[in-house]
Amino acid sequence: MSARGALSVIFTVVFLVTSAFFIVFQTLEVKSDQNSTAEQALNILVADIKKGTVKESAVRRLPKNFFYVLWVEDERNVWIPLLYDKKIDVSNLENPLTPPIGKESSARKYLKSIDNVNFIMWINKFNPEFYIKNILLTSLFLAFLYLLILLIIHILFRPPVETAYSNAETEFEDIEFEEKAAYDVKSTAAQTNKETEAIKESDREEVKTAETVEDANSEILDEYKNLWYKNFKISDDFKNKFPFKKILASSRIDSSPEELLKKALSIASEYFRWENPNFYIKNGDKYIDVRSNSPCELTKIEIANKGDKKGNVYIPLYPFKNDNLYGYLFFEWNRVERFYIADVLFFLKYLFSEDNKIVFIKNGEMDNAAKAIQAALDKKNNNCFCALIAVDNREKIRIEHNPLDIETLDKMIFNKLKSNFKKDTVINISPMKYFVFGEKITSEKSINLFKEWAQNKDAHNYKVSATQNIAVTFSIGIATRGERELRYKTLITEAENNLRRAASQGGDQIV
Repeated sequence: MSARGALSVIFTVVFLVTSAFFIVFQTLEVKSDQNSTAEQALNILVADIKKGTVKESAVRRLPKNFFYVLWVEDERNVWIPLLYDKKIDVSNLENPLTPPIGKESSARKYLKSIDNVNFIMWINKFNPEFYIKNILLTSLFLAFLYLLILLIIHILFRPPVETAYSNAETEFEDIEFEEKAAYDVKSTAAQTNKETEAIKESDREEVKTAETVEDANSEILDEYKNLWYKNFKISDDFKNKFPFKKILASSRIDSSPEELLKKALSIASEYFRWENPNFYIKNGDKYIDVRSNSPCELTKIEIANKGDKKGNVYIPLYPFKNDNLYGYLFFEWNRVERFYIADVLFFLKYLFSEDNKIVFIKNGEMDNAAKAIQAALDKKNNNCFCALIAVDNREKIRIEHNPLDIETLDKMIFNKLKSNFKKDTVINISPMKYFVFGEKITSEKSINLFKEWAQNKDAHNYKVSATQNIAVTFSIGIATRGERELRYKTLITEAENNLRRAASQGGDQIV
């Protein structure tokens, strides 16, 4: 914990304990304040009482709603109710030592003698004015004082401005791998000059294909492969500052892998501050350079085993629980501070998430759907729609339920959609997210159909196993053609934007 954090915790504990004692003291002071107010009121009246009459002006100066009845003892030692609340039944006022009927719980007796005049006042002990002054205002002042001092602590002990990857000491421990030689050869100490020359000559003649490079790095590749399946800790700076929402917004279901990877690299570079980043996607025994969209050969791949590596850095890609190498993230690192492998890997896992799987693993469905949408748009007076449907709180559902139940739930929702929208194109674009396209239907009717489908809550309580039910709600984004002339990409983009709006507004709605 930082010095600022430790000081804040200590100050908070001390302040809360002190404040608790102070508020208890102020609560006890309510009675004393009421007694003081009562004495001041009696001092106002005592002069008039001695003269035998109480002026109306004196009565108006008394605190309002402060007491129920005021008894005074006359010269014959008889107690008479001098002043009383209009709500009190005067006929029931017989004994000055007895609280007014109906006010037993809220009335408190106050006895006082001033200038030989004896008084008994039944005070309203729950008068809010005293609690507001003694407790509420005091609490608000203490809260303000606490926030002010806390702000001063945070300003005085603010850490120096650091880059995303500071060279200073940090509690975060990055992923590190045991260093291994790129090639497994005999110890040079045991080699003769002739053997050394023979090995060098052999290296010059060797054709380094993608497979031979993989073989040379097989051990560290296996370690990276395991990390794509596991959860690991990331740095707080990355968690708080990385632009995840920009990455999410850059993903479109009709994007090409190259488009999404280029956008993601551009966004991520603002945070990581690496140089010349690129993706190399494996294609047979070669790689596709994403920036130039051309094939290339990688003959020397230096996979990072620590964040202090300088020069060319390669991070292996094993997305979608794939045992085969998909490619590499490449960047140059020449900065003094280190980079964090864990943060880079988390960015990659976020980019190659299940929600983006349809972009990277094409099955032809979306391509065919795009052609069908454009063909429908090319027809005149043919209203059509695109809808994107996403289960709300998908991440929470994934955490709370096992993968088999999630897979079952996904299939059941998909089958229900196909059953309800038989005439339309329905595609499962990622787990718990679906695409529907239809034509020859008015905008109002298409929206009403989805409202009717989504708002049937009983129909969306799915029995995924013998002992487990999962109830879900949906966010739905719909885009309709109307009277416009447009391309299929525009219609899909509008549906995606509307889905994001529906989700951002709390879900369980159609936009």
